[in-house]
Amino acid sequence: MKQILLCYGIIMFHTTISQVGVRILEEGVQEGYTLIHPQDSEISYLIDNNGRIVNTWSGNAISGKSLYLLENGLLLRTLTSNDSFLNGGGVGGLIQLVKWDGTIYWQYLNSFAGDKRQHHDVQYLPNGNILMLEWAYKTKEDAILNGRNPSTFTELYSEFWSEQITEYKITPPNRVEIVWQWDLWDHLVQDFDPTKLNYGDVSEKPYRLDLNYRGDYNPQLPPDWLHANSISYNEDLDQIILSSPYLNEFYVIDHSTTTEEAATGSGGNSGMGGDILYRWGNPFAYKRGEISDQKLFGQHTVIWANEGDEVKVLLFNNGRQRPAGNFSTIEFIHLPYNTEAMNYNLAETLPFEPESAEIRYIAPTPTDFFSIQLSGAQIQPNGNFLICEGSKGKIFEVNDANEIVWTFVNPIRVDGQLCIENVETALQGAVFRAEKYPLNYNGLPQVAAPTNKFYWEADCLVSSSQNDLVEAVWPNPFQNLMNIIGTSPMKSVSLFDLAGKKLSQHSTEGDGFYILFILFQLPTLPQGQYVLRVEGQDGRTDHRLVWRK
Repeated sequence: MKQILLCYGIIMFHTTISQVGVRILEEGVQEGYTLIHPQDSEISYLIDNNGRIVNTWSGNAISGKSLYLLENGLLLRTLTSNDSFLNGGGVGGLIQLVKWDGTIYWQYLNSFAGDKRQHHDVQYLPNGNILMLEWAYKTKEDAILNGRNPSTFTELYSEFWSEQITEYKITPPNRVEIVWQWDLWDHLVQDFDPTKLNYGDVSEKPYRLDLNYRGDYNPQLPPDWLHANSISYNEDLDQIILSSPYLNEFYVIDHSTTTEEAATGSGGNSGMGGDILYRWGNPFAYKRGEISDQKLFGQHTVIWANEGDEVKVLLFNNGRQRPAGNFSTIEFIHLPYNTEAMNYNLAETLPFEPESAEIRYIAPTPTDFFSIQLSGAQIQPNGNFLICEGSKGKIFEVNDANEIVWTFVNPIRVDGQLCIENVETALQGAVFRAEKYPLNYNGLPQVAAPTNKFYWEADCLVSSSQNDLVEAVWPNPFQNLMNIIGTSPMKSVSLFDLAGKKLSQHSTEGDGFYILFILFQLPTLPQGQYVLRVEGQDGRTDHRLVWRK
């Protein structure tokens, strides 16, 4: 006769820091699928709210940072090309459009020595063209001729990287045609050397960029002046946002110009050509404020978030070197848009308004929420905000009350292992940003559905099944009662989080039991994914379970 054990156990849950995968899943979460590409991975993932894989797109290179699932069902992504020039943080160079089944529909290598290289971000336009953010190579001599201070160059780095945005008309499988371009090099000002180009009063020309303002100087890679990290296109305004975390500003430029007009200060809907229409975050950069007036600190993912006639921007303010301390915030910026002029209001000697941002999310203890780099936020159809705390590989969703209703932590591969003990400090699991798509999104094919495979792999520190020790485990998801039927006597049952931390263990007496009924009392255990390990005389087996309150 098979022995039966009724086991009542209390789990003392000490911390959730090391847990990966789905950590929180509450009512009110936006139903949909989340798209991510871990920073050092060659695979793009689409997962559901339980962390199950909906689709994957394999590649032949690691992430080039940005990716989007388009309404036509294609995945637009950037990968890091195998080149040694213009090789800074956020480097890309290889841009792809990939079908749902992984077939490459179109790809383009945008990496040319001594000229340019795509980095960080791209944007798919309504007409099917693609905007690409590019580093533009400049020689030391060219930079000095345009007014750059020669002392900013070193023996090791005698080049200079500017920024340009290029619009490409694409033709599968690998052809492009340049149809529009904006070059920052055409919109400079400097007050360092009156004998050089672009000389003028910086404060009187806020629509141009001071060539000698260095912002957050990067001693490891001084040629990367702006380190622009995102672009965003607004179809209604026909304008583009460009973000520079080094200068702690974002800029708005006119896309309605021709390429010729974009190289000047006239033309287009605004009448200002390719000059800066609006800038915000650091008036000290254009000498209409003090250092203390700086509002942005290494911001990422600056995107349009217009509501009706109100023009506003959503961004992730990383908060790096913020005077009040290192903490991140999600912010709205309400822009002073002038509908008649198709431009932005600016007082003659004052900085651009507003004076301050609208803080959409800040952690109850501000320093608990901080990403030194990467990251972004996205508004959901139900009003929630999806937030990517990029350097920690942590993605979470908050409702109107700023309550966290979903948290997912990217499993981290270090030294061949999928997970490590402290995800809060590990950069290796970083995610540049995340995008969530509702279940009725046009870009999702009818075949889109979660699989039985979780995003993380089966070797996440705790082993996968080694034999057929267990015949059945139910229910899954579980709340309190767990039923286990074994094919041979079972001697112990343990519960782990997905980083391999043991949370509870129940041992049987004697030779073990074939049937176990375990009542867990878990008042503080967060909802999410866990691993149940059963050990017996004939080996052990692991089962992935979902705990729900």
